[in-house]
Amino acid sequence: MRNRSQPLPFPALLLPSLLAALAWPGPGAWAQSDVEVDTDVTVPAAAPETDARTTLPPTETVNLPAAPPEPRSVAVFIKNRTGDDLVDKRGLFEDLLIGEVTGLGLRVVSPEEATQALRNFAGVPQGSFLPGDDLDALLENNTSALALARNMGVDYLLVGALSSVTGSTREVDNAKLGIQRTIHNARLISNYKLLGTTRGESLASSTAIAERRFAETDQVSGFNPEAVADDLLLSAAAQIGDAVESALQRPVLAEQQPADTVAVRSS
Repeated sequence: MRNRSQPLPFPALLLPSLLAALAWPGPGAWAQSDVEVDTDVTVPAAAPETDARTTLPPTETVNLPAAPPEPRSVAVFIKNRTGDDLVDKRGLFEDLLIGEVTGLGLRVVSPEEATQALRNFAGVPQGSFLPGDDLDALLENNTSALALARNMGVDYLLVGALSSVTGSTREVDNAKLGIQRTIHNARLISNYKLLGTTRGESLASSTAIAERRFAETDQVSGFNPEAVADDLLLSAAAQIGDAVESALQRPVLAEQQPADTVAVRSS
């Protein structure tokens, strides 16, 4: 055991001096520190809150093209007054005439639907024969014809008639020119009228005359209207189509309101 009465070693003697020189702070010094803290600190401002909702661009008004107007309509009636001469050509003339008015922007419904409407108007039972004479009388009377067209809901009523087909023959004999032949001339007369259902007036009424000349050959002997009937019908239908086109261009027709088109095959 070390003797406490002995002197302390050299390092122990220097320890108090060192502590005094360093002035080591006591526990209370930490509580009351003289160190200044700079409180003037600039904190960056927080970014503004953004709306999470999607912002759509302003709407634009798009001007769509206007819908085209509904085409006007016409009920087409065909009558055959030539007897047996063109009895088999009535349907062809109807098709040609319907083609003409369709090309003008008019609509056509099936002949079957039109025929049924005609039967209902005339009071003819289903399946019964529709006399041509009765149809002629109905269409000749503008009042009844307009009533029929209005029941069908059409704008116009076009009545075309194969009125007559005739022929003539002449001989051409010129010895100097060495010409000797027989020339035939065929003529088709077709009457027509166009009625406006809105005002109930006649808008066009006239006669289409189609002619065709042809020379007699080994293939064509004598006068036969059917030999040139198709050409005659085509010419007559074109003339009627031109007359209808002219009538449609009049302001009074432009005021008509559109409806369904009906084509009727007469008996």
